[in-house]
Amino acid sequence: MNINNKCKCGLDKFINKEFCCINCEINNTHNYLCTKYITNKKNKKIFYKQNIKNTNPYNKNNIIKTLFGKENYLFLINDTSKSLENHCKNITLFNINSIKEYDKYIKSGKILFFMFPDKEIICKDYLPNQYKILNRDKMNYYKLNFFDLFYDSTELFDITDYEKTDTHINLKGMLKFYNQACKIISKKLNINIKNRDFDIKIKEVIGNGDLIQGVNIGTNIAKKIKENFYYIDENISIINTIYSKKKIYDKNTNIKLLDKNLKNISNNYDKKSLYWDDIKYLIIYSKNENINNNIKAVIFYDSFLASSLNLYTQLFKEVYMIKSIFNTKFIEYINPDFVLEFRIERFLL
Repeated sequence: MNINNKCKCGLDKFINKEFCCINCEINNTHNYLCTKYITNKKNKKIFYKQNIKNTNPYNKNNIIKTLFGKENYLFLINDTSKSLENHCKNITLFNINSIKEYDKYIKSGKILFFMFPDKEIICKDYLPNQYKILNRDKMNYYKLNFFDLFYDSTELFDITDYEKTDTHINLKGMLKFYNQACKIISKKLNINIKNRDFDIKIKEVIGNGDLIQGVNIGTNIAKKIKENFYYIDENISIINTIYSKKKIYDKNTNIKLLDKNLKNISNNYDKKSLYWDDIKYLIIYSKNENINNNIKAVIFYDSFLASSLNLYTQLFKEVYMIKSIFNTKFIEYINPDFVLEFRIERFLL
């Protein structure tokens, strides 16, 4: 098999080359991201041997983390948190001490915890027959300890809010969640955050979610899966994705980029395109002079907020957005008036 073709991934003989190159350039990870479109098993094995093991540090042993469900729905399996496996047991073991560090903030009422449900909870009817959801013990433990400071968003979502090929909630679902979160925050803090009306558009695309990337699917072969992609024309995230119009970061906006020592390093990223692999190591800081409330907030978040990140930077007078689970060191250093945490269910400790 000749792998020395025009595209750096070397697979233009086996895939739609244009799509492949966009994928590669955006993720800066040529080779393994494109294996999903090879249809010849022999060639796929050859390519994996020659390329993936050298270029994909996250899946050197070809651990298959993608489960093929019904009607082209894909699910995460064999991940570190073993979320699907745990949901299918009668009981889940977890660290009961993980909530102790929250005690001070729970007692003061200066925190709200928002949880996103795992995909297998909402899309359970599309799991293979041998998988039955039996428990959500971790979530129930958090609910018990956080009292009314914990928001379980399960009832908010349906299957159309999840992409078939991805573990994440799509933009339609995340905008619905944003308005609901704003209602809860407004009530808790007695401030006025108005609901937003978004002009959500839709188009059919070939699924390009994380569950068909080499890091999860390994050398398995996924057919091209058509699914709905939701988008809006308004720029609500500084993060670029495969389907978004290219966005360039401008250091002169009110969104600043800080390192983990809170040093402003916006100059390093000025006039550059930002991707998730950039943002997840930075702290996003925003000071909003036009906001009426005087609240300084720290927001801990995960990749589920990536598609709507900018919306959350505009909620308070000062906002520090940190891609991390709850971390008391940051809180003690920043000394916020209030803390928000957004986390996917599988990452509950």
